[in-house]
Amino acid sequence: MQQLQNNNSGSPPATPTNAFAAFVAERFARVKRQAPRGTSHGEVMRRIAAEWKVEKEARRAREEAGGGAAAAAAAAAGAS
Repeated sequence: MQQLQNNNSGSPPATPTNAFAAFVAERFARVKRQAPRGTSHGEVMRRIAAEWKVEKEARRAREEAGGGAAAAAAAAAGAS
């Protein structure tokens, strides 16, 4: 996560970037460049949101698979 610096204007520092905002920042230029000329901002964001959904589901599946294996190993170790 990234936190923006206080610009000495007297305003509080910005809040840290959430995971989706960081995902958009990483991908926006590439998706916009690959889209047909004249593609709206909304359409670019819909495409990024679709990528986010796929990425999020894959991450969740990896975590569940990893958690299941770790729990099984812990149970097996406790049974010995």
